[in-house]
Parts: sequence; C-alpha cells; structure tokens
Amino acid sequence: MIENKSQNFFKKKAKYILKKIQMARVTKVTKGGRNISFRATIAVARVKNDKNGRMVGLGIGKAINSKLAITRAIRAAKKNLIYVPLSLNKSVLNYIHYKFGAVSVIIYPALYETGIIAGGSIRSILELSGIKNVFAKQYGANSPINNAKATILALAKINEKAKIRNFAF
Repeated sequence: MIENKSQNFFKKKAKYILKKIQMARVTKVTKGGRNISFRATIAVARVKNDKNGRMVGLGIGKAINSKLAITRAIRAAKKNLIYVPLSLNKSVLNYIHYKFGAVSVIIYPALYETGIIAGGSIRSILELSGIKNVFAKQYGANSPINNAKATILALAKINEKAKIRNFAF
C-alpha cells in the first residue's frame, strides 16, 4: 500500500498547451426573455517526451459564465486528442485534402525552415501539433470552429495513412 502511494506521488502529470480559438456570447430568445450564455472553443496539445509529434484535440463548451465554458471546453478537448506524426523536417508526412461541411482544407508538406503558412484557426491548430514547416489553405466558409474541426480531421486522416504505411510508432 505504501509503495503504491509513493509511485503515484512521483508520477509526472501530463503537460498541456492551451489556445483559444473562439469565445462567443450566445443569446437564446425564449418566452420569458433572453437567455445569455457563452460558447468557448479551445484547442489543447499534450506534449510527448519523444518530441516526434504531439497529441492535439479540439473542444467546445457552453455555459452561463465564460470561465465555466472554458473549463468545459478544455475537458472536452482532452477527451478528443489525436496523435500527429511528423516527418524529419517537422512537417506533415504527405499532402492531404479534407472536406468538412462547407469547409475544404488543403495541407501540403514544406521544406525545412519554411514556417507555417496558414491563417486563422488552421494556423493555431498546426502550431499546437508541433508542425514547423507546412503550407495550408482553407476554402469555403470562414467559420473558425468548422475550420479547426476540418484541420483536426485532416490531421487524423494523415495519422491513419501513417499507420497503414508504418511510418510512425
């Protein structure tokens, strides 16, 4: 019993990096009047020790006050983490095109020291995933939530292709 407590005491907690995608005040009109609540969209990255990739997730939380909405979004994002494998030059492994709703996301690998060439919520998701050199473009709607979801799903698709080809793990 004492050994288990000491082992749990020395376990390191996982480190998370948070980035706010969108914070919105939402109003619902009812018979009794207007109900105001907040919607938070947060991206979370869990840093791994091998530095060959990170786990990234996206969460959306709604609540009456903003602080509670943020905590709910963080909790939801930690439940939806995906692993993003990286190539040797800290880029994506291959070209990917993904469509989610009205949004289309295209992600290209780039050469060393190119940087992240993307905009909006796509850029923040790619930064959190540990990717350093990439081109990305979004077409269609300008919704930050849909752009972030499309990017997460595109990175998950890259991860599936990497598992099939035995690149990572």
